[in-house]
Amino acid sequence: MESKQDAEQNTLRVTRRELDALLDELDQVSNASESPKPIRRFVRWAYRRERVPVTVTQSDGPPTCLTLVSRNLSPGGISLFHAQYVHTGSRVVVTLRHPTMGEIEFGGEVVRCEHRGGRNHEIGIKFDREIPAREILSLDPMNERYLIERVEPSQLKGTLVVLDENELDRTLVAKLLDGTNLVLKLASSAAEAIELVSRGVDIVLCDYHLTKNGTASEFISDLRKLHLSTPTVVMTADKTLEARTQMIAAGASALISKPLSRDRLLRAVAEFLIMRSPELPIYSTLEPHNASYPLVRKFVEQMPELITSMDNAIEGSDVSECEELSRRVMALAGPLGFAGIGGIAELAYKELSTSGGIRGLKIVRELVNALERVQQRGAA
Repeated sequence: MESKQDAEQNTLRVTRRELDALLDELDQVSNASESPKPIRRFVRWAYRRERVPVTVTQSDGPPTCLTLVSRNLSPGGISLFHAQYVHTGSRVVVTLRHPTMGEIEFGGEVVRCEHRGGRNHEIGIKFDREIPAREILSLDPMNERYLIERVEPSQLKGTLVVLDENELDRTLVAKLLDGTNLVLKLASSAAEAIELVSRGVDIVLCDYHLTKNGTASEFISDLRKLHLSTPTVVMTADKTLEARTQMIAAGASALISKPLSRDRLLRAVAEFLIMRSPELPIYSTLEPHNASYPLVRKFVEQMPELITSMDNAIEGSDVSECEELSRRVMALAGPLGFAGIGGIAELAYKELSTSGGIRGLKIVRELVNALERVQQRGAA
């Protein structure tokens, strides 16, 4: 239970339980409203935090450091609650926690401030540029959790390979993507698709039920073995845990359930053609004078071998090897200034050592993605 002191750390002086009650009530009122809901570019995902550091600069006044509560978050903005009115146009700096990079500051501007009863004022902030919301929110495309709410078909540009052994299904996918600026390449076999992908494409749609020339997981594994990291979305009516486990282990980028709809298909494709999260490098937070700093270089030099070992362990569903490799990263990353990576490794280790299930494999895959971004600063 939170103490009174903890509760007073935000300007509303509410605990997490009180915050949830407040936001639940507001959400119910919003959902019950008969007014048409606006169609936005981005989905506003729930992001309930009772302590979000925000620096506000109103007009010509001095910056004010506040701790606010949050309601939702998207790549383009955030909704916060404050005990006082804040003028639109005020400049803000919002500090959010990234799972591998720690706390990051994002600049923005207040675009609305609405009174919600009592001392509650909801502040809408538009970020100066899109933020890596997928990572901050831990949205999983394997569960069809996407960032874009509305996709303009003409905005989709690039080359897309459709792998499906059934000609009618290939034709259906092409029809659903009508009106886009995508160049479609249709493949009836894994070998044909690999040949197309090797020439350079932007995204692959693959049917889960391949039978003539191997399985979908084998196809994706073959792509990864050839170092073809092209985003690959699996289309399937199979919603079993086994199917998801196979696809995650193989390196699938997302799943989209059948029967397909135009809206969901456009959003899935847009997630990888439009909403590519910036691959920000991950640096050590150790200062050069720290006694452990020389070991950072050695840690970075180990990355290729470590990543290859993890890829092989995931592909072979070798839970014990994944567990050992996660333990190894967990022991090294934190002391060397990579706290975020150490946290992911710890989650993977705990999950694998207790259940060894699908969540463990998924976290190890996230760990690999993070390790691929580890770098050493040029001045080091």
